[in-house]
Amino acid sequence: MLTKAKHLYSLRDNQLSGDIPPRLFNSNMTLIHLLLDNNKLRGTIPSTLGLVTSLQVVRLDRNSLSGNVPPSIKNLVNTSGIDLSNNTFDPSPAPSWFSTLLDPTTIEMHNTNLKGELPSALFRIPQLQTVDLSYNRINGSLDITSNPST
Repeated sequence: MLTKAKHLYSLRDNQLSGDIPPRLFNSNMTLIHLLLDNNKLRGTIPSTLGLVTSLQVVRLDRNSLSGNVPPSIKNLVNTSGIDLSNNTFDPSPAPSWFSTLLDPTTIEMHNTNLKGELPSALFRIPQLQTVDLSYNRINGSLDITSNPST
C-alpha cells in the first residue's frame, strides 16, 4: 500500500474527512512529502506516522485533529518542515521532539493548545529558520543562553 509513493501533493486543499487510518503508514514507505493540510480530517495523528522515517515535509495543518501529538513523531529525524497548526489537540507542553529532528528549517504549531515553557534545545537548532508557536499558552522565560544558533 503506497510503499513506492514519494509525494501526496494531490490530497491537500480538499474536503477529505474522517480519521487518518493508522494503516496508511508503515516502515517500508519511502514517502518524503505528506501534505494533508486544509482538509476536514479529525481524530488523532496515528502513531504509525513515526514509522515513515523518510518523511521530509509533514503538513497536517488546518484540519480538526485532536488528542495528543504522538511521541513517535520524534522518529521523523529527516523532517525539515513540520506544520501541525490550527488543530484542536489536547493542551500539552511544548514537545521535546522539537530537538530530535536532525535538520529542521520550519516548525509550525500555532493555535494548537501548547502550554508551559519551551524546551531550551529548541534554540540550539542551527538550521532552524522559522518557528511559529503563536496563539498558544506558552509561558516562562526564553532560555537561549547555551549554544545559540548563529
